[in-house]
Amino acid sequence: MKKLANNLILCLSLLVFITGCNQLKPPINNKTVFYLNEEAKIDHFKITLNDILEKKEFNSHKPSKGIYLVLEFKIENISNEEQTIDNNSFILDIANDKYLDLNNKSISKLAAKESLMYKVVYDAPLNDNYNINFYSGVVSNNITFITK
Repeated sequence: MKKLANNLILCLSLLVFITGCNQLKPPINNKTVFYLNEEAKIDHFKITLNDILEKKEFNSHKPSKGIYLVLEFKIENISNEEQTIDNNSFILDIANDKYLDLNNKSISKLAAKESLMYKVVYDAPLNDNYNINFYSGVVSNNITFITK
């Protein structure tokens, strides 16, 4: 009986210790929606939406859908290896209609620990706000920037 009581006390002590240690871990940030000037961390990148412009002309062309939406992002590679951003990384979503970036037709390489200013341009209908989805390449890690 004494052995059973000692084992029970040992098990309860271990359970309390494990529970206490688990609470010391920092909370996991599952935030997936970001706004102007908010820094997002996703995979190998830190991304900040720095500027939002609505233009009636871009590179001497008029928009066919309403306006040119021009967004400027600061993208930092926080990994120790070169990373790439391509023109399908940022996709504008308005009421489930998808719009591709008109400004970037190729892949941008970003060296380890480097950053760049990345401008995306969309020919889009005028709207009160816009959702820009960033696709990192890992399906479950996509994030959204919302303009207001």
